[in-house]
Amino acid sequence: MYGEARFFKYFYERGYSALLVEYAGFGLSKEYSPNEIRLYDDSEKIIKYVQSKYSFSKQKTSLWGRSLGSGVALELSLRDICSHLILVTPYTSLGEVARYKYSHFIPEFLILDKFDNLSKAEKVSLPTLIIGAKLDTLTPVFMANQLNRKINGSIYIELPHSDHFHVNENLSSLEWDRIISFLQKI
Repeated sequence: MYGEARFFKYFYERGYSALLVEYAGFGLSKEYSPNEIRLYDDSEKIIKYVQSKYSFSKQKTSLWGRSLGSGVALELSLRDICSHLILVTPYTSLGEVARYKYSHFIPEFLILDKFDNLSKAEKVSLPTLIIGAKLDTLTPVFMANQLNRKINGSIYIELPHSDHFHVNENLSSLEWDRIISFLQKI
């Protein structure tokens, strides 16, 4: 979470607010068992609650999903709760990540939570920004490129000197300007 907080510090300093959602099974929510549907539904409920309580319209709501969160953000972008989508170090599916990282022979039935972003990508109709990290060995850059090709009209930024865990340290001022410019079109 610390890494994401640094991202959002940059946005906060420019007048944006952020809601960081902690998923079941992680951080202070370790006692709860995570699964794909629960992550989607819990995140949607939290976002809708905050939108209602603080009068944030979907036109003023952008979803930012990084790594695992890219699957949650992509799914929620299809649920009509936001106006823009940003995917950082995204993946095509958890099955493909597992096969890439560990073995090409992992049977599909062993992967319970699919997070199949690639099959949903063509349904995304929101303005979308994708940030891939060239040196990423967890969610490799070819997956970000595949999503970029499937999401109509998406904007793509590739960080040539970044790995999965150091994206925010490797964003140049020009890349930050592109992100802010993308958000200002809300």
